[in-house]
Amino acid sequence: MGSSSPEFGMGFFAGVAVVYLLVIIFAVVCWWRIWSKAGFSGVWALLMFVPFVNIASFIYLAFAEWPVSRDRVDPKTFE
Repeated sequence: MGSSSPEFGMGFFAGVAVVYLLVIIFAVVCWWRIWSKAGFSGVWALLMFVPFVNIASFIYLAFAEWPVSRDRVDPKTFE
């Protein structure tokens, strides 16, 4: 088949590494925005890459009172 040269392997590895890096960056940006929109610091997004801590932080995000909803003004006060 002839495609087992070292240059092909290095090029393929470099391509996979670039795609993997882009996926990681995309995931960090998405999680950063989710944490920020909830009213927390975006730095919490970095915890999503720590095994087992990511599950705990995701559960915290799901069940904690979000600062955004806590700071919201009650619409009944304007009636």
